[in-house]
Amino acid sequence: MLRIILLISALLLAGPAAACSCVDTPLDTASARAARHVFVFRVISTTAQDESQDDRLAGYRVSAKIRVLANVRGKTTARELDYWIHRCCGIRLEAGKDYIGFLRSDGASFHASHANVLPLWDRFTHPEADDLEAVLRGKAKLEEVFASGLSEISQVPPPPPPCPAR
Repeated sequence: MLRIILLISALLLAGPAAACSCVDTPLDTASARAARHVFVFRVISTTAQDESQDDRLAGYRVSAKIRVLANVRGKTTARELDYWIHRCCGIRLEAGKDYIGFLRSDGASFHASHANVLPLWDRFTHPEADDLEAVLRGKAKLEEVFASGLSEISQVPPPPPPCPAR
């Protein structure tokens, strides 16, 4: 009887659990090499919209305007993207920062995620271009050459709490 009371007490005191799993697999060497369109882009502007209905799942959908700086493989027509800032599987892209996009198909816009976008520390320079070419040609692994970018894109802090209603 005491065990049942302890079990019920523990269940009542435990808060709700929120679990999630990512649908997209993170960007890796194989998916980078399989991309038909590989390009460097800069985020020009972002606009966020609160899409959450439940504080436990708080997230923001963000639309961004981009400028393609260089087509490394293929020739993308993308000029916009959207992404999620979310506790689970979200990313955050910053205006003014450069990224590398890896897309299997082309379009005027795309959904950016940790499965198809890689951040650059600074600007796209000759060393980064050489490293990217080595990855695409099978002479280097993405996980070794761009390890810091892969960890940066997948580490997203949770969004800020909503403002209190007045």
